[in-house]
Amino acid sequence: MKTWRMFCLALALCAAQPAAAQSAWTLVERDRDAALTGAQVCSGRDPVNPFCFAIGCDAERPRHVLLTTARPLPGEGVRTVRVRVGGEAVASLRMTPGPDGLSYRAGWDMRTGPALVEALGTGRRAVLAVGQGDARQALRMPLAGSAPILSAALDLCPRPGTQPVADPAAEVFAWIRAQCAAAGGQAARGADFVAAIDLDGRHGMDIALDYGAIDCAPLADELCRDGMCRRSLYEAMPDGRFRHVFTGFAGAVAAQTRRLLRIEAPAAECGGEAPCERLFLLEDGVLTPLRPGPPDQP
Repeated sequence: MKTWRMFCLALALCAAQPAAAQSAWTLVERDRDAALTGAQVCSGRDPVNPFCFAIGCDAERPRHVLLTTARPLPGEGVRTVRVRVGGEAVASLRMTPGPDGLSYRAGWDMRTGPALVEALGTGRRAVLAVGQGDARQALRMPLAGSAPILSAALDLCPRPGTQPVADPAAEVFAWIRAQCAAAGGQAARGADFVAAIDLDGRHGMDIALDYGAIDCAPLADELCRDGMCRRSLYEAMPDGRFRHVFTGFAGAVAAQTRRLLRIEAPAAECGGEAPCERLFLLEDGVLTPLRPGPPDQP
């Protein structure tokens, strides 16, 4: 209910301001009464559906996207919100509704998130589209002045996985369990969720997480899709903690040689209609693709 109360307050303040001051991006600092810390813009007089859009974090969740509306978005369950900036598609957010039915959250995608922020920071206006046909809603969002606010928000909210952790499996499952509960489900993890893997030949065994071993009906499409499931890789450090090096949809993951990884990637990343194997170099905690497409391409 805190999210909805804060949204009502934000809309009330927005509606009370002069037209020129409405829909301005603001930085919400850490506050016990705030729904989240981060960058936020509200459109209290949107003719389709008054809304607030934010990128930030809160006490229970790392960096994520939050959309709160005056009326429910069209559809049921997880909604797909398509973001367009300057007429170009920049992101497709799969947003899970909260218990109030008026707040929707999408986890931070470490591959597409930076591009989304860059587009929002350099464009003039964005459109959030959800639904199809007569039920389609297009929420228009101004972007003037968003760049410095978004930059400050990202500094306040480190992206998921950037801080070394002692138990990656516990950290990730706790986050997924919270997301599942917010969507009205109950998460359970199987024995195959965590496995040992040697990524670099030093500091002991590293960790691979397979999200396909997690059971949560409301998030099923977020955990696995098109025959592949999300996977995370964590590299062991000298102090016994682990640092995150990869999260994404993937099939088999194998260490070909020391620091050289072979990852089965989805078709969308292979430039074709079928999955492919890609080679990555792991160096100083950074996973760098050696080739833009399948290894067998010239």
